[in-house]
Amino acid sequence: MIKFRHTQGEFEINRSNIIKDYMRLNNIKDIVELFRQILDNWNSIVSLNKKLISNSIKVLSQLIDWNALSLFEESYNIMLKFIYVPEYQGDALAFLNSIINKGRFID
Repeated sequence: MIKFRHTQGEFEINRSNIIKDYMRLNNIKDIVELFRQILDNWNSIVSLNKKLISNSIKVLSQLIDWNALSLFEESYNIMLKFIYVPEYQGDALAFLNSIINKGRFID
């Protein structure tokens, strides 16, 4: 669904667009909110492992390009805190990079 356009055929691009359009209309807000809650509570929930936190940041980063930036305002503020956590600095910077590059590679 999030492959680069140059690696997809017409069928995959159309299928990807249908899925993304459906998600935008129905549940993307809930998905972003779930990841935001995980990240917002990462330090207070002992049972969360590092891989879950890292993958949550990565998924949010990938969702930025095809969704409205307003969905990520709260996530952005949380991400600024992760810049100071060594285990997650790279992921947090990738998130911020996704915001900076949003829409840059649109045909």
